[in-house]
Amino acid sequence: RRIIDEIEITANTKGAKEATKALQGVQGIAKSLAGYLVSVATKIKSITDQTDKLVTNQKLLKTTFGNSAKEIKSYANNLSTMAGLNESGVYKQSVLFGQVANSLGIANENAVQYTKNLTALSTKLATVYNIDFEQAAKSLVDAAKGESSTLTTLTGIVVKQESLQNTLMSLGIDRQVSSLNAAEQAMLQYITIAKQMASANGVVADSVNSVAWQKQM
Repeated sequence: RRIIDEIEITANTKGAKEATKALQGVQGIAKSLAGYLVSVATKIKSITDQTDKLVTNQKLLKTTFGNSAKEIKSYANNLSTMAGLNESGVYKQSVLFGQVANSLGIANENAVQYTKNLTALSTKLATVYNIDFEQAAKSLVDAAKGESSTLTTLTGIVVKQESLQNTLMSLGIDRQVSSLNAAEQAMLQYITIAKQMASANGVVADSVNSVAWQKQM
């Protein structure tokens, strides 16, 4: 009888260990599954948030540019593809540039061109000076509002009265900066910044040399 009892105890102990091992395996699977579900939920939320931002920024483009929104959107799409940027982020900065243009009295096709130029210039600044695109764009927005210290800190580019006056002279325009209105000064500021970027080319260079821009002043 004792031998039988020992056999039963051994069997029970072995069974208990196997049961415990099986339970631990189930718990491990459950834990892994829970982690996977959390990861999936996080990714879904991220995608949802990005989609919401994209939709919001597209609506803002329409509100800011009206009938020209499609042109700005197409330009932003091409630029984001070439520069490897998030299109929603480019939309957002385009809206900010458009709002600045409106506040400075730059209207219609000039506002569209101003927005395109500053958006392109932002990508140039980001590339040349190895800074974030949104950071570059914000420095241009601040500069347009009269706060150019961030731009100077990030890039060394100076857009004070003297540098603006020098740009006017280089363009062959016999006027004082103080005689320019807000819209004209904004255009002059853009040209000054672009001209100080010796390595800039493409859209920026074409815009700087544009006779149309010079005629605005």
